[in-house]
Parts: sequence; C-alpha cells; structure tokens
Amino acid sequence: MRQALWIAVLTLFGRVAGDARAEPRAVISDAPEIPTLERLATLTLDDDPDKPKILHRLADAYDQRARELARLAADESNESRHIQLERKQQAFERLSMNAWAVLADDPKWSRYARRDEALFRAAELAARAHDDERARRWRRELLAQYPLSRLVPEVLLSSAEDAFERKDWAGAHALYLKVMEHRDAPVFAYARYKAAWSQFNLGNLPQARALFAAAAADASNPQLQKEARKDLAAVEQRLGAPPPPDFAKLEREAAALPDDDLSKPGAYAKLAEQYTIAGRGDDAIRTYRAIADRPEKFAAAPQFDTVLLGLASQLAAARRWGLAARYATRLVQDAPRSRLVPKAAALLEQVAGEFRKLGRLDECRAIAATIKKPLCDDREP
Repeated sequence: MRQALWIAVLTLFGRVAGDARAEPRAVISDAPEIPTLERLATLTLDDDPDKPKILHRLADAYDQRARELARLAADESNESRHIQLERKQQAFERLSMNAWAVLADDPKWSRYARRDEALFRAAELAARAHDDERARRWRRELLAQYPLSRLVPEVLLSSAEDAFERKDWAGAHALYLKVMEHRDAPVFAYARYKAAWSQFNLGNLPQARALFAAAAADASNPQLQKEARKDLAAVEQRLGAPPPPDFAKLEREAAALPDDDLSKPGAYAKLAEQYTIAGRGDDAIRTYRAIADRPEKFAAAPQFDTVLLGLASQLAAARRWGLAARYATRLVQDAPRSRLVPKAAALLEQVAGEFRKLGRLDECRAIAATIKKPLCDDREP
C-alpha cells in the first residue's frame, strides 16, 4: 500500500516537473534530473541502502528548482507571468517539503546518516509555508535526536527568528544566546547582532551596547560590522541623552503656577517645545493655546509673544492656515515692538502664499495689508 501511494505521489510530481520544460533552458539547469530521480525512486526497493540517498537527491532537486523559479519570478516584469512563476515555485516547495517529510517521518529511514538534514530542510520549508506546527515538531526532533549535528545552531537561529518576528524579545534573546554557544558556527555573528537588537527592544541599553560593540569590532562579516557600527552609535547617543521628559509632571507644574505669575507663559512655552521635539504636535498646540487664548490674563507677560509665534508655527506645520494666520497676525498687531515680529511676518507671508494657491484671496489680502506687502492678486499662481 505504501509503495502504491509513493508511486501515485511521484506521478503527480512528474506532471508538475514536466510543466516546467517550456521555460528557458538557462533557468532549468536541474529540471531534467527530476523525472529521472522520480522514476529511480519508484523502481528502487525500500530495503535498498541507496533508496534514502535517492529520495534525498529528489527532495533537493525540487528545492533547487523552486529556488530557480524564485529567481526567475523576481526578474519577471510581466505580472501574469510573475504570478505563474510564483505558483510553480510554491508547488515545487510543497513537493520538496513532502519529499523531505518522507525521510524525516518514515521509520524505515530513521537510521539514515543524513536524516538531521532532512529534518532541517523539512522544517525550513514548513515554516515558509506557515505550517508552524510541523516546523516546530521537526526542529524539536532534530535537537533531541541529533544534539551534535552541525545544523543545531541554524535550527536554534530559526526558532529565535520566529520569536523575534512575534516580538517575543525575551524568548528571542534566550535562543540567540543558545546559538552563540556555538562560537564556530557560521551564524554566530548574526545571532550576536540580533541578540543586541533583542536587548535594545527590551530596553536594556547597556547590554545592547556591549553586544553591538562586539559586533562592530568583528571584521569577519563587513556588512554586519557596518550595520553594527551605526547601531552602536545610536545606542551610545541614547545612553548619553537625558531621559525623556515627564510630561504629566511638567503639565502639573505649569498648571500650578498662579495666573499672575509672569513666568507662567514661559513655562507653558517650554512644555509646548518639549511636545514639539517629541513629535506630539497636537499636544504642543493645546499647550500653547492654554496661554494664547487668554490674552486678558497673559498679554502683558514677557513671553506671551513666544507663545503666539510657537502656536502659529505649529498650526502652519499642521496646515491649519486660518488659525496660523490668526495668531501670527495677533503677534504683529498686538506686539509691534517684539523682536519676534519679523519671524511672524515671514510666517504670514508663507501662509499668504498657501491662501493664494487655494484661491482664498480675501484672506491673502488681509495678510498683505497686515505686513504691508503686495502679496496677492486675482491671477492663478
């Protein structure tokens, strides 16, 4: 029964491989080998010691074919052809995974000398196909049955990468450290670099810095070293920078100042500037307006002009041109001797240009009258 099923599967494999023959010869360098291997696998008895080697070569041939199709699809500009090639690629990946699965799961091949490779390749293809359950099972089996395999670091790295993609930073970091126990493994440097990123994402900047520094000093992988140097500089800058503002505390302190305290507008202006630096423009506008909208209380305060200009600038950045013009105009008209009037006038000229583009000529002319410049006419810009 098992032999009949295997023949049926190989027959199906042969049809997919046969479809590939219509493609350019340079792209199918290994495709002619596939039908030969399929027939050989069908004709070879299970008790033949060469049978697992033939199955191994067949699974590898399917995988190589899938990789060639992937390269061809990446270079294909025709969308219909690109989709067709991707579907064939996925079909060959499934064929490869199923062929590796035969070697990985069938008890007859449990003593096959390269079964660890079959488990690894099957797991990698299963993960690519989002068959996470089988991928995890095959990886666990490889680690349990072949602890001395050269593939152990790569299996651990694959699991670490999965955890990193899930944003399980602690789990990913623990697995990267296990990879790093194999210092001679080709993936050691990459695992160290990703361990640094895991620590960074956990907020452990000193630990991240140490790992990035080690990666930056390792010249065995120039590209990785280059990236690590940039990341190290960013972490060192973060470590040397002051802690982020406690906005809730700053809000409470500014609000607690009495209205007759002449420093209150300045406190709100500083808070709004911190919001601006943090990229919180809406909070900056709200903070500025807490002072700017109460001129009866604060117009005589020394930094009221700073508040008006800061508010107008934030509103202009948010493309709220009408409000930006209103507050900048107030500064020009109500504080004509302020050192900030030239900046307010320049901002108004910018806003007038936007009004003109939008066809809001009355508002444009109002600004022109305020700053006494001929900014507007009825022609299209």
